[in-house]
Amino acid sequence: MIYSRPLLETFLAVCQHRNFTQAANMLRKSQSCVSMQISQMEHEVGLPLFDRSARPLTLTDAGTKFLEFAKLIVRTIDDCSGYMKDMAAGSAGELRIATFPALVNFLVSPVLVNVVRSFPNVSIQIVALGPPAAYEALRQGEIHFGVLLAESTPPEFLVTPIRSEPLYFVSSRKHPIALKHPIASVQDLRETPFVLGSSGHDYTVMIDQSLRGLGVDSYRVALRISNFEGMKKAVRSGIGLGILPRFAVYEELKKGTLKQVHVKGANFTARMVLIESRKLFPMPTVEYVKKIFLKELANEEIGESNCRNPSDIRKTS
Repeated sequence: MIYSRPLLETFLAVCQHRNFTQAANMLRKSQSCVSMQISQMEHEVGLPLFDRSARPLTLTDAGTKFLEFAKLIVRTIDDCSGYMKDMAAGSAGELRIATFPALVNFLVSPVLVNVVRSFPNVSIQIVALGPPAAYEALRQGEIHFGVLLAESTPPEFLVTPIRSEPLYFVSSRKHPIALKHPIASVQDLRETPFVLGSSGHDYTVMIDQSLRGLGVDSYRVALRISNFEGMKKAVRSGIGLGILPRFAVYEELKKGTLKQVHVKGANFTARMVLIESRKLFPMPTVEYVKKIFLKELANEEIGESNCRNPSDIRKTS
């Protein structure tokens, strides 16, 4: 085959030395072997690559053009070989990770700092998806794994629990429910307007189920907003009571721009999980990056102060 690595190396050696014997010595082959390989290449090309009447040998026009391609092919083979070795070693590759949109800024971005430092040759794409869309992306093989807030997941997937994230009732500091009692009651919740997410959203459904489990069968929604940042702004303005993950309100509680409202009997949490398909062949790079995500996200300090200064994130070997 004309484009095999051994034949191309023979051609490049003859181009370098312009002499079959010297090229043979460099390659540790016989002169007749080198001559035969060049003749084989010329036969497959259909044109002479060298002018054998000249001393030293000179390239024909076809040989000059073939030299350009030969260098490119050998370089590409080397690049491919090196990349495949890095992939096998887990230090190269492309990863596509889906995550709950609110997790990107609060939790995933700080962890990515560590991942990029540990695997500088790995290309990572973060896709912000809610659970239903992430499940479908896994089915279609569009992502390698997802990091989600999900109480229940389809049984077809492999699920690794990461941590249980506390959910806080929060209000503005001057909201009546924050000033009324040290600990709010179920009746207080029935009488207090809420700021919640969009109807039908997984997180909103989870909050509704938690409230009903507490005995709050009916409640008033003053405003619905599809993202945590908008919900926090609405809560700060005094519109209503919000229920948000600790990682999303840690900074505001620390600064005092929001106040945690303690509710009798309420201990709301959200399950954070890493979810993946059982059908994908596990690449070493994916496995190594998964370990970093699982280790870092299990640390409850992640998410606090966004969650840490990236320079403080420990390097994982």
